[in-house]
Amino acid sequence: MGLKSLIQALKQNSGNPQVKAHLGGPMCMLSDTVPDLFGADAISNNPLELLSFLKGFVAKPDRSH
Repeated sequence: MGLKSLIQALKQNSGNPQVKAHLGGPMCMLSDTVPDLFGADAISNNPLELLSFLKGFVAKPDRSH
């Protein structure tokens, strides 16, 4: 099983229909790797990139009340 099929299986079998897959590390630093190549939602090469990605999924508090 390749990485792309593993990520697809994880997403299909997750109890969370909105689960996201993130890749990082030396493998992703070797070339201009794109997430779609592996079925992932994001790739980052350092913790700050990962935090930036994750901030997009954090619910904003409703301050209209």
